[in-house]
Amino acid sequence: MDKENKKKQQANAEKKKLTIIVGVIVAVLAIGLAFMAFNNKPANTPAASTSSMASSQASAAPAEAVKEYVFEVTHKDGSTLQKTFTTQREYLDKALLNEGVVAGDEGDYGLFVTEVDGEKADYNVDGGWWKFIVNGEESQVGVSSTPVENGSTYSFVYTTN
Repeated sequence: MDKENKKKQQANAEKKKLTIIVGVIVAVLAIGLAFMAFNNKPANTPAASTSSMASSQASAAPAEAVKEYVFEVTHKDGSTLQKTFTTQREYLDKALLNEGVVAGDEGDYGLFVTEVDGEKADYNVDGGWWKFIVNGEESQVGVSSTPVENGSTYSFVYTTN
């Protein structure tokens, strides 16, 4: 009977060792996956405010080709403004913030434009918002996902429902 008990104890000890080894392997894999997930975050994480974002962008211009583009605004009263800008910025949000012609709130999807050329749109007040148009067509993406292209026209039209 003692031999059987010793064998059972040895088998139980081996099971415990195996369980511990498997547990350690699973924990190491989980930590590795979590580390990879957090290190693969996009560089475009939301900032606390656009003013701090604009100042950090102004000081870190990438060494890219200079692109010229047209910026147009149609205000609530129907008046329009057209300006031509040049930039080395890759994306339009950074270029427009750098020029000081837009402001807004950073969110999960990038910059949500609430002010253009000094005019604020407040959906809660009059259903107003800024329609974003690229080369005459309503954009399917926001300014943070729109690359600046030489010769393009980017328009904002005050719109109400």
